[in-house]
Amino acid sequence: MFVPVVVSILIAFYVGDLYNKSIYVISVRLKNIPFLAEHIPHKVHKVTANTMMKCPVRTLSPIATVEDINKVLGIPIIHGFPVVEEGDQVIGLVTRESLMVLLGNKCWIERDENS
Repeated sequence: MFVPVVVSILIAFYVGDLYNKSIYVISVRLKNIPFLAEHIPHKVHKVTANTMMKCPVRTLSPIATVEDINKVLGIPIIHGFPVVEEGDQVIGLVTRESLMVLLGNKCWIERDENS
């Protein structure tokens, strides 16, 4: 009795997906939550990093000072900053909004001048 019920639920699920978007996707779009597109628009295939980024690229190290963060936040047109290790190895990206929240909540460690 269990197997036929599970099989019929799976069939109904796959048939429903063929004709409609999932309820989850519909609810996310109705709430205006940013959601990545399922397909990349054709015109985006030719976009390179050079057209998207401002020169010179402003980067942060994994351990940055409040002064460094305030300097990069002083540039209003940049919304994301690559986080790089020594040798310019990119290890991530931090957004302007994340940095502003961290500074607003005073999320930093006080260090001695000697260390």
